[in-house]
Amino acid sequence: IEPNIKWLKRLETWEHTQYTDVIEVENKKFRFIRHPESVSLPLREGEFVNTLIIPDASLSDSGMYYCFIALRVEYEFKNTYLTVIPISPSPFPGSISSSSPFMGTGDPILIVIICLSIFVFFLLISIILCIV
Repeated sequence: IEPNIKWLKRLETWEHTQYTDVIEVENKKFRFIRHPESVSLPLREGEFVNTLIIPDASLSDSGMYYCFIALRVEYEFKNTYLTVIPISPSPFPGSISSSSPFMGTGDPILIVIICLSIFVFFLLISIILCIV
């Protein structure tokens, strides 16, 4: 059975009016990431990894993200904070710049996404072990 995985972002006070699809839980406001670019891969029987991908991340993508996982009647959620750090142009000619293949704008996001994927993997394993 494949789990149902949803991604949410907790909204800061100044973001509440920017979105119409806001839900409130315990005085905190969230929005579902409606059409996330995500990858869900089966590992072994009953084990899945899900990765949220944020292409062309900007400073406004920084914030607290929640991964909500539902499997049958059980559910779990975990959170992590994403900080987007802008890459500034290099002041020195000939030095590594943001156009370098080693310093792409998505590198910090990729690291966070990999960490989230590993976290979700272990979370799913623990949920599956509790059900079995």
